[in-house]
Amino acid sequence: MDTYVVLGLLSGILQIVSAVPYFRSILRRETKPNIVSQSLWTVLQVIAIVAQLQSGWSWSVLILVATTFNTTVFTYLCLKGYGYKEYSWIDYGCFIAAVIALIVWSITDNATLVLIIAIGTSACASIPTIVKVWKHPETENATAWLIMSLASILSILSVSERSLNNLIAPTQYFLESSLIGWVAFLKSYFVLRKKEL
Repeated sequence: MDTYVVLGLLSGILQIVSAVPYFRSILRRETKPNIVSQSLWTVLQVIAIVAQLQSGWSWSVLILVATTFNTTVFTYLCLKGYGYKEYSWIDYGCFIAAVIALIVWSITDNATLVLIIAIGTSACASIPTIVKVWKHPETENATAWLIMSLASILSILSVSERSLNNLIAPTQYFLESSLIGWVAFLKSYFVLRKKEL
């Protein structure tokens, strides 16, 4: 089997595996996912999947498929009462940006432009979660996010044709999951250390 295929499959599998500690911590009410981020990620990832498939896909698309599955489940759990329920202008602004991305997607045939807008808007959709984890690091599962970061690295390595369309999504996921994971880990660590003193 081709190395790129193996890396793509491993990144998708690892992305699904990352959902296990996240899902478990949601059900224990330790993790409180932000519904704005989760629902926007779901919609924007579907757009990114279609755009990447239209523009010449690579195995890195598997992380998009796996991530979309995960965020769909997490959005459902948010709707069932497990999510974070404090909203600010940041949440509303990110939602408006996502709507604009959907409108641009509907009026353009340029897959690269749509992919850039979808991934850029997905990065904006991360802001509510980043703000939340900075204020309340205990509301995110650092282990799950860091596993997602590793899955993103494998996804980047699975790209056989190095192009913007194939690299933008896994690179953005790497930056996003690393930031959220490390902030959750380090802030939680320092909160625990402070309590011990």
